[in-house]
Amino acid sequence: MGGPGSWGARHGPRSNGRDTIAPMNSRLIAISLVATAVSLSCGGQNTGDGPASKESFRWDPHAVQRAEETTEETVRLSAEQKKELVDAIVGSINANGGADAEEQKQIKEEAPDSRVRLVDLKGDGVPEVIAEATGNYFCGATGDCFFWVFGRVGDHYQNLLVAPGVNGFTVQATVTGGFHDLVLTRNESAAQVELLLYTFGEGGYHEKACYEALVARTVGSELVPLKEPVITPCGE
Repeated sequence: MGGPGSWGARHGPRSNGRDTIAPMNSRLIAISLVATAVSLSCGGQNTGDGPASKESFRWDPHAVQRAEETTEETVRLSAEQKKELVDAIVGSINANGGADAEEQKQIKEEAPDSRVRLVDLKGDGVPEVIAEATGNYFCGATGDCFFWVFGRVGDHYQNLLVAPGVNGFTVQATVTGGFHDLVLTRNESAAQVELLLYTFGEGGYHEKACYEALVARTVGSELVPLKEPVITPCGE
């Protein structure tokens, strides 16, 4: 119990009129489902102020961020911290098993190329590390890749969140369990984005809610961006 949350089973391969993550390694998808089972068994409770209700949930598409620097380019991390971060990324996959020797080699080769962004999610002056994978093992055809949040605990990094199929994130104003809530985005089409709200509790981030955001409409033969996204709970 107490492991960080990951995407639910509904966020595996599915049909949107196109294959969203077809090239992503099938064992890696299975890993995410195992992590989901752990998250659900822990209940994913939130504490503190709590996220906005579905009636008041807000998401700004202009506030979506991406990790920008490779692990090696990051000047705010020491050489030892960079090595520890790469080890944490590899360890988050190996913890669930399932990768053969060739895949293990590929994971170790691609992990150092992950892009990172340092964000103080707790407001204590010590930034957490947000990492986005690159490479064929971790990413799908649309560029949606594995995503992590790591917190510094003593002399090592603790995995607070791992999720596949992510192409951006926003840091919400709401706070749960002492950490800012996060919204992870996933492309569904050129006009629609899936939004996953994650809140902190029991030592990690857990999925709290799912929304779909319509960000553009087809007018004639053109796709026209909306001034404000139309947001609805998933499945409605």
